[in-house]
Amino acid sequence: MLADEGVSGAVPPESRKRFKAALALLEAGEAEALIFTHVDRASRCTVDFARLIRLSEEHDWRLIVTEMGIDTRTPTGKAMAHIAVVFAELERDFIRSRTREALAVRKDQGGVLGRPRSTPEDVVARVVRERTEGKTAYGIARDLNKDAVPTARNARSWSQSTVTLTTSSCLRVRAPRVLGKL
Repeated sequence: MLADEGVSGAVPPESRKRFKAALALLEAGEAEALIFTHVDRASRCTVDFARLIRLSEEHDWRLIVTEMGIDTRTPTGKAMAHIAVVFAELERDFIRSRTREALAVRKDQGGVLGRPRSTPEDVVARVVRERTEGKTAYGIARDLNKDAVPTARNARSWSQSTVTLTTSSCLRVRAPRVLGKL
């Protein structure tokens, strides 16, 4: 038995390591069924779920959702599975919408979004100062590594991209949007 615990059903099956392993076992004939407790654990996308049903038919294995008693080898089970995944996808869309709205409200109220900065302020100040003086991100990363300055998340070394991210979060200036000639 392969468990895909902690992975959202919104993640496509081909991007889920254990899911891919389970599908390989099914296609090789080493397993007979793909079993989920809830349809949204299999997928929250009607297209991905339809693909799973097609695969189960082509390779003659069962797709079972235990909570609803769905077995896609029966016409009723197949129809019920499709209906259930439509509502799972709808729920995912509602969650996304509510999250976007809540983040917009928080941002409008001056709240900080994202993960808190964990790079020490003196290191951020050094990186920003050197970058505004014209030093390249690669050069800054090289010097931070030479000076044995630890990274915020204990990576082995500073990289050009880490320096760029550090400076962009501090120096971000929004330019007005130009929608075309007036």
